[in-house]
Order: sequence, then C-alpha cells, then structure tokens
Amino acid sequence: MEQVTTYLPVTCLAEAGESWYRGLDSNTSEYLLARVNLAAERWAAHPLLDIRLNVATLFNQANPGGQPDEQENSEVEMIGQKIYAYLKDAGPVLHVATFTTGILKEWVFYLGNRQAVPAIHEKIQSEISSHDVECAGQSDPAWKEFAAILSKCHIRKNVHS
Repeated sequence: MEQVTTYLPVTCLAEAGESWYRGLDSNTSEYLLARVNLAAERWAAHPLLDIRLNVATLFNQANPGGQPDEQENSEVEMIGQKIYAYLKDAGPVLHVATFTTGILKEWVFYLGNRQAVPAIHEKIQSEISSHDVECAGQSDPAWKEFAAILSKCHIRKNVHS
C-alpha cells in the first residue's frame, strides 16, 4: 500500500514556532557557526514550499578563518531579518538555516512564490547600501539541501526522501 503524506497547512507557518540548533563546525580549520531551524522538519517537502532560496552577504570587515566583527555581524543579521520579513509578505516562507563565517553570512529559506524573489532582491539592494546581497533560488521540492544541512550538522532527521 502506498504511503500518503499529509502536510500541515501553510497558514500555520507563523504559529509553528522555531526551534534552533546552534553549533560550530569542528571539522574545519575555519570558523563556521550553523543555526538550523529544527521545527522546519515538520514542513519538509511541503508542495507549497518547493523553492530553496539562498541569500548571502559578504562582511566588509572580513576575518578569514575567524569570527566576524561583532558589530558588523549584528548589522548584517538585521539585513537578514528584513529579507525574511519581505519574503513573508510575499507568501509562505520558512527560514531553515543561517551560516556565519568570518567572511559571510548566508540564510537558507524555502518558499513557494518564486516570482517575488527578483523584486525583493531589487528592493533589498536599493535599500541596503552598506553590503552587497546576493540571492540564488532553485527548485528543491524534496528538500534535499535541508536534508544535507541536517546531515552535515549531524542532526538526526526524518526528512522525506
């Protein structure tokens, strides 16, 4: 008998809350802080969250191999919060991970409104003059990248294959 997957309604995304794993990568000689939203696993492979969007910004005061400048890291985190707010205004979206090195900060989102991304990227670029913000979106209906993130962070997973 074929197994049927029941998905939570995307209208519950805001109510679902977040549960963040935070860890340093001990397998590398460079600083890498990973923050992974474990609550996102409940939404994995949701058909209305089939686009993976990676957004990254380079630190102006890069510290290769080390931690980012604390003040600049806080400023860049505010950029990420603004991006997330714009994405939420455009439709269902889930913030699944953030990676920070001494060189850059990268956010990973899953969303359903691919058409909104170029306008949001342009809006961010016009509003943020302090840092360059880059976006790369890709279809990922099986949430393979999220499963890879969980694996790299050695987090037990139940993501749909």
